[in-house]
Amino acid sequence: MKEIESRLMEKLQLKTEEDKEDVEKEINKRLLSIKNATQDAISQIRRCKVDTKKEDIKLSLWYQSIEKAQKDSLGVIKREKQDLEEVKNRRIGEINTTIRSGIETIEKLGNQLMRELRETSSNSMVDLETTGFRLGIEQERAMFKIDEGDYVICGTYTKEELLQILDPQLHLIRSRSKKSKKNKNIKRNQKNRQVEIGNNQYPIRNHMLNDPDYPDRLVNLDTYLHMNPGPSAAEW
Repeated sequence: MKEIESRLMEKLQLKTEEDKEDVEKEINKRLLSIKNATQDAISQIRRCKVDTKKEDIKLSLWYQSIEKAQKDSLGVIKREKQDLEEVKNRRIGEINTTIRSGIETIEKLGNQLMRELRETSSNSMVDLETTGFRLGIEQERAMFKIDEGDYVICGTYTKEELLQILDPQLHLIRSRSKKSKKNKNIKRNQKNRQVEIGNNQYPIRNHMLNDPDYPDRLVNLDTYLHMNPGPSAAEW
């Protein structure tokens, strides 16, 4: 019995020792693996530090290049903006000059056109009036057998009115002298001086007459009498 117990104890001790050895081996393996893992981690950390420094350097270089490119771009943009502003201002000046020149040209053309239109209208009116007067003259000459160069005054006139038509200067002198006379004598004399000229049964308007200096130009009766006064009022 004792032998069995001793054998069992020996086996148990052997097994315990074996287990201890196994445990120690396992512990050593784990320690070794932990050591290796730690060394790997340390080496990786070191490599990461180195890589991080490199990346920091790269990032710093990138930032510097970006800042430089940004500054260069801003400088280029600023110069381009200045150039564009100069071009724009120059173009605006050219456009304004062109517009002012165009407006001045249009105004000049408009004024010239208005002058030409007025002149054309005036000439047309003169031509129409001249044609109308000539037709009227021809009609009157045909109706009343009036010779060319003759003129007819129709209507009822006082002697003073005829004198004013035929000799305006003498009429002015006489009118000034008559202002000193009394109103009663003036009224009585005016009634006695009223005369009737021509034939009122067939009234003829005062037609246009040929200008003696310019045969192609027609003038009215008053203008004709101023240029050709004929006999003075004292003579007739």
